[in-house]
Amino acid sequence: MSSNIALIRICNHCRKEFTAKTTVTKFCSHKCNSKAYKLKLTTEKIQKSNHETKQIQYTTIESIKLKEYLTVKDAATILNSSIRTIYNLINSKTLIATNISKRKTLIKRMEIEKLFEINMCSKSNIIKEDVNLFFKIEYYRLSEIQEKYKISESGINGLIRKYNLPRAKEGLFTLLEKDKIDKLLGNHDNS
Repeated sequence: MSSNIALIRICNHCRKEFTAKTTVTKFCSHKCNSKAYKLKLTTEKIQKSNHETKQIQYTTIESIKLKEYLTVKDAATILNSSIRTIYNLINSKTLIATNISKRKTLIKRMEIEKLFEINMCSKSNIIKEDVNLFFKIEYYRLSEIQEKYKISESGINGLIRKYNLPRAKEGLFTLLEKDKIDKLLGNHDNS
């Protein structure tokens, strides 16, 4: 049964004019029809994959919010930072973590919250202190500490890490508060 209809259409895929023999024809050839079908499938797969990825990201963050103990990766996700940054915080004793095995480090959620409390408290204390008192603090340079207490630079750095001593910078020089150094090393004074 042939059709006597001859309609001028534009192909939905290649956008060329063609003569259609039915009112529902959308493509100029089987080849254009196949290409459009494959393109449609590919587009649907990409959209489905993107949707699944967004769903996983959302559910991951939601599931992390419910955990009391976080992995390093979870902590990095919460803080929107890299895993290396979390390990640096752990190594500098800013963030307390526990190794439960060689390849598993856990961090208590409270420790991450303490990070922000410490930073907020230290900033508010600086604001509350009198500006004149802030400038009256006396400092040692590392070389002065080495000379006075006969201690190596690595020994000083060990003390800084062990006692979490506050440091100040003056150009290229690292400065430490005199009173804290004198309290720590005062009984070892060789002067």
